[in-house]
Amino acid sequence: MNISLAQMPTKNAVLKLSVFNAITRLLLVGIEMFIGIFFFTISLSGLQIGILFAINTITSLLTILPTGFSNDTYKSRNIINLGLVILGLQFLSLSAVKDFRLLILLFLIGGIGRSFYTTSIDSLFFKISKKERIFKKIGLFQGLNFIMIGFGMFLAAQLRFYNFSFEYIFTVIGIGYLILAIIGNFLLPKNETTKFKLIHYKKDLLRPKVIFLITIVFLF
Repeated sequence: MNISLAQMPTKNAVLKLSVFNAITRLLLVGIEMFIGIFFFTISLSGLQIGILFAINTITSLLTILPTGFSNDTYKSRNIINLGLVILGLQFLSLSAVKDFRLLILLFLIGGIGRSFYTTSIDSLFFKISKKERIFKKIGLFQGLNFIMIGFGMFLAAQLRFYNFSFEYIFTVIGIGYLILAIIGNFLLPKNETTKFKLIHYKKDLLRPKVIFLITIVFLF
């Protein structure tokens, strides 16, 4: 008998989602930490490198709220997979692109993909997590997350130590994202969607607690 992940006990769904996210974070944060070195090797200036990282970060921040709204209207799994596909295409392109203007475009697109993934995976986690033992589930989710980030940094350092080219590493990362998108299409649970008018979101956004949280997110 076939049972979808959405029909499994919440514990199993949270565990699988946590493992999936941890593997993705290995690529998303761990290995990407070394991308600045790549920019240095292709003779970008400090200002140009700063602009690229700023574009990526600002784009992610500006798309957080729209992505959050979309997670209520559309299934988070689909938005997660879309984000992974965008990130995959970004890194496959990075393996071939050296022109600064094209890099700006890639980081603009990549910032959107990153926001799609990070916002939607967090949204899906809280949607499938019951309130019972929620802190233990958060500990599992974030614990695996940081373990894999650390492992990703170690792995990236080893790849560079053994003289794997950045182009090769970016190609592997890009393919990895696309494979994860395929796996996510079958593995990740489906969440219920709701229909809200924008006026309801506006009321929530004006609440002091929400304003405080948004301010923290934009500052850090």
